Amino acid sequence: MRIDLQQGSQAWVEWRGKGIGGSDAGTIMCENRFETVYALWAKKTGQRPPKRSNAAMARGNKLEDAGRMAFVQKVGEFFIPACIEHDEYRFMRTSLDGISPDGELAFELKIPETPHTHLIAREGQVPRIYYAQCQHNLFVSGARKLFFVSWYPKDEAVPLAEVPVFPDFAYRTEMIAAETEFWKWVTEKRFPFEAAKNAKGREANLSTDPEWVRLAGMLWEADAMRAMAEERYNDIRGQMERIAMKTGQSRVRGAGVLASWVHTMEYQMTKPETKYLRIGHSASDGEGEE
Repeated sequence: MRIDLQQGSQAWVEWRGKGIGGSDAGTIMCENRFETVYALWAKKTGQRPPKRSNAAMARGNKLEDAGRMAFVQKVGEFFIPACIEHDEYRFMRTSLDGISPDGELAFELKIPETPHTHLIAREGQVPRIYYAQCQHNLFVSGARKLFFVSWYPKDEAVPLAEVPVFPDFAYRTEMIAAETEFWKWVTEKRFPFEAAKNAKGREANLSTDPEWVRLAGMLWEADAMRAMAEERYNDIRGQMERIAMKTGQSRVRGAGVLASWVHTMEYQMTKPETKYLRIGHSASDGEGEE
């Protein structure tokens, strides 16, 4: 069901807070590493303030129109923003960046601050952190196909990347159950561990759960790989610092890497002023990088 609201208005903010939106789905499915299920529950029950606007969000809003126009021109379809509630699960809501007049096609636009998300989209995949959002929006809107769109102007070769996403019915079943359970926690103003937090000494043993055991093995392997990667990263960084020092310049650039020497004062002056090399991505080896 379409809801007549202006996205960004106070009425829209209140409407979103009274239900589960697409951006909440990743948290509920435990795929959003930036927010816990408990934190989202606390916000929905009014125990924590809503997220404030930050520089990354302001940047996204500034570039959104350009990204939307680039996508529309590329696919040759007409889209309009829309606020929609699911007819049966009224607490499930979505604020679509765009949906076609016949409701068959929709898109979700991202303006990534770093190249990571964009590179994944260029490879034809939806970053896992946004997969639940795409499936949620497909389900609530009833669209048969949704485009995950990444607009990254710093990528001069491919600034726009779109990935077609179709309904994943097995995942959808799990998602509906998870969102329904979560909304029950919100309406009842209770969280699962709250009732058991005073039961000292109690815990669940999942040693016989094959899926838990499988994931535990993968976790330890990934943790070991992360430690090895971090050690290698620091070693490479040190070698690059030595090369950068030889140039005598405060900024160096090459092969997609921009590095600059910056000063930092240690907290409360417990240590003398130090100098370190800040390394980041560069869209090209030309001028104009900020």
